[in-house]
Amino acid sequence: MAQSQLDQFSTLLSTTDTRKKIAVGTDIINYLGVPTNSIECDDIGQFIDGLVPWLQSSNFKVESMGHRLSVLIRF
Repeated sequence: MAQSQLDQFSTLLSTTDTRKKIAVGTDIINYLGVPTNSIECDDIGQFIDGLVPWLQSSNFKVESMGHRLSVLIRF
């Protein structure tokens, strides 16, 4: 089975580079902003586990983006 776009984003969530996190977050927000795009992936738990450190980040932009993403995927 081919990886979904959300699965591909999931692997990028673990980056430690703040600029990359903001870029990845923006890409995910744009992806989830299209109503026809699916939020289904092989392991939603892995996606959420990758997002938790964003919510705990000391960087305001990363933490804020983590909250926006959590609202968009409704967890």
